[in-house]
Amino acid sequence: MERAFRSTLGEITSVLPEIGKTRWRKKSDFYSLFLLLAENAKLFPLAKDQRQELGDILLSFGKNVDEYLSDPQRFNLATRNVKITRLRSSAPLLIWRVVALDAPLS
Repeated sequence: MERAFRSTLGEITSVLPEIGKTRWRKKSDFYSLFLLLAENAKLFPLAKDQRQELGDILLSFGKNVDEYLSDPQRFNLATRNVKITRLRSSAPLLIWRVVALDAPLS
């Protein structure tokens, strides 16, 4: 259990080295992220490219959440193409990414 805790904390620090400047610094968001990653602790350490990709995904997701919270009326999901995909890397991570594109749904 202690090993999973330490490795998860280490991955978060590696994935988001400037976590204090992101929404993930907030306790509730941090704990949600921690629990999700801890479920996959047996897959750590991640490769450098996986860390970079996961960091990019988390930052993008965080910005979308902040944008929505700042003005829910302006952030209209009906006008966005939302895709849910796995990380592009071949590792079997069960972490999903949400990519909201500014294109209308077809």
